[in-house]
Amino acid sequence: FQAEDGIRDVERSRGLGDVYKRQPLSLTAVKRLEKLTSVNKKISSETINNIKQLKDPSKIDYWAKKLDGRIVFHESIRLESGKQISALPGFKEGDWWVQDIAASIPIRLLGNLSGKRVLDLCAAPGAKTLQLASLGANVTSVDISASRLELLSENLERCGLQADIIQCDAFNIIDKFDIVLLDAPCSATGTIRRHPDLVYCKDGSDFSELIEIQTKLLDHASSIVEDDGLIIYVTCSLLPDEGECQIEKFLDRNDLFEIKKPNRINKIIPESWVLSSGDIRITPASLDEKEGLDGFYICYLQKKPNKDLKSKICEFRFFVRTKINYFRK
Repeated sequence: FQAEDGIRDVERSRGLGDVYKRQPLSLTAVKRLEKLTSVNKKISSETINNIKQLKDPSKIDYWAKKLDGRIVFHESIRLESGKQISALPGFKEGDWWVQDIAASIPIRLLGNLSGKRVLDLCAAPGAKTLQLASLGANVTSVDISASRLELLSENLERCGLQADIIQCDAFNIIDKFDIVLLDAPCSATGTIRRHPDLVYCKDGSDFSELIEIQTKLLDHASSIVEDDGLIIYVTCSLLPDEGECQIEKFLDRNDLFEIKKPNRINKIIPESWVLSSGDIRITPASLDEKEGLDGFYICYLQKKPNKDLKSKICEFRFFVRTKINYFRK
C-alpha cells in the first residue's frame, strides 16, 4: 500500500524554517519530545493508514459499511481505529488506496480527464497518479527514485490502472502535456498533525534549498505545458514561502500564466478555503471533522493561449533563460 504524503514528505523534509531554530533542549524538553515521538508513532499508525480513496466513488456507501468506517468529504472513508491495511476488504482487489483527504483535493477539483495528457512530476509513491488514471487521463508519471516507482507500479497493477512510468530527473522531460501536476518537494509542515515532533526535530537548515528547487521545477513545468494548458502546483506545507509567495514570484517573472479558480470549488471544498487570488490554502484545522486533515497549498496556473508571434518569442526567451539558470547552478 502507499501512504502518499505520509511517506514521501517525511522522507524529503529536512526543516521547518527559521521560525523553529534548534536550541539545546532541557531535560523537560527532551522528555516532552520523547512523549511526542511516541504519540507521533501512534498517530501515524491510526490516521495515515485509515483514509481510503475509492477507485469508484459511487460505491462510497457500500465501502464505508464494508470497512466499518465513516464517510469524510464525500469520497473518502476514515476508519475509527488503525488496522492492518493489506488485510482489509478490497485492498488486494484494488478497490481503494490510502491517501489523506487534503492530498486528494487537487485532482478531485479537476473532474473528468478523459483523453487529457497529464504529467505527474515527482510522482512516487503515486496516489495522485492513481487518481488521475481513475479519472480517464493518459498519465505519465516521473520520479528519480527507482524503488519508489516500483511501489507506484505495484499500486497501479493492484488497482487495475495504467500510467507510463519514467525514472529520470524531472528536468529531462521535454514533451508537452495538457496538464502538469507538480507536487513539489517541500518542508512537509502540513503533516504536523500526524508528526507533532516536527517543531522539535527540524531546524530549517536547508529551507532555502527546497524553495530554490520548487522555483526551478515551476519554471520547468511552465516550459512543458501546452498553450491553454494547466499547471497544478501543490505543496504539503503551511509556509507561505513554499506556497503563496512562490506563486507570486512565478507570476512576476512569467506573464504567460494566470491563477485559475476551479469551477468545481463549491461541490468539493468550502469557498472559505479559497484565497482572494483564487489559490487554495488548507490547514489541519480547516475541516470540522475528527482528526482534521493535512495542511496543503494548491494553485491552478492556466497558460494563456499563444495567438501571436510576440507571445511565442516571449515564451521562447523564458524557456532559454530558465535552462541557462538551471545549468549554471
